[in-house]
Amino acid sequence: MEITKDLYEKHYEIELCLDMMFINELGFLTSIRYLLYYRKCNFVEDNRYETYYKAIAKAIRVYNAAGFRIKTIKCDGAYRSLFDDIMDDMDIKMNYTNPQDHQSKAERNIRVIKENFRVTLHRTSYITIPKTMIKALAELSAERLNYFPAKHGISSYYSPKNIVTKKVLEYNKHCKYEFGEYVQAHHQNSKVNDMKERTIDAIYLKPNHNKQGG
Repeated sequence: MEITKDLYEKHYEIELCLDMMFINELGFLTSIRYLLYYRKCNFVEDNRYETYYKAIAKAIRVYNAAGFRIKTIKCDGAYRSLFDDIMDDMDIKMNYTNPQDHQSKAERNIRVIKENFRVTLHRTSYITIPKTMIKALAELSAERLNYFPAKHGISSYYSPKNIVTKKVLEYNKHCKYEFGEYVQAHHQNSKVNDMKERTIDAIYLKPNHNKQGG
């Protein structure tokens, strides 16, 4: 998707706000870049140093691929021991909050994602859902907030998803099914002509990030 170069040049160096979010004891690393309002939510399996490092590197890689450079990361002081290595390895400045304080923008982002999570969950007919669905819904709740232009963002025409991924939202790939909907999924691509079933009963979670979508 073609977007004017001056938009990228004006916002080339960015500040990223990070914090951990927990849903039913499952941890997620959330991030947001204000004014751009691009949100990410990545599941974190445990609290080991290597796991956090990979999750942060994954979030940073998205912006680097779009042509942005993360200049500063704002986060709670509790992550100081972890982020000191990131500062050295990736040449990023760290801005920690004071003791007992929280990064307000990151906290606000978490509240928005959780609100989206609750609304989507209550729209389904499920009373409880397994961990796999919790992980998918948490990531989807952040992802869908990127689909439309942000009210106070850097552009009134392009969504955060357009700006960062340079991809266009397509109804049949991204909006055709709702989270938790019962679907028939293809699981066999073989050309063997036999009588085995070609689809299975499944529950739709979220779209894939490939050309086929679905």
